[in-house]
Amino acid sequence: MKIIGERIKEIRLSKRLTQEELADKLELTKSYISKLENGITIPSIYFLYNLADIFEVTIQDFFGETNRTNNDNKWTSVNDYFDNHNISPDEVLMLFNILRKLK
Repeated sequence: MKIIGERIKEIRLSKRLTQEELADKLELTKSYISKLENGITIPSIYFLYNLADIFEVTIQDFFGETNRTNNDNKWTSVNDYFDNHNISPDEVLMLFNILRKLK
């Protein structure tokens, strides 16, 4: 899961935020942000949803390159749907859990 941490750091730096400033926005410790960025701690989908909101990015931006292929546009549509229909982070988590059980 190190790629997620690396992407969190890249996006944080692009937003010109320090670890401490980000931690304050999330009401967490600087140490926790450091552990995330170094791949020591794995963030929950709920956390990523909140972080995406703060960074003004989509969740998939944490999983790799921001250059998207046509296939990735489906995920953008899903995120747009969530945003346009006021789907809460809790509801997103519930949907992910349901989908995981269907596998």
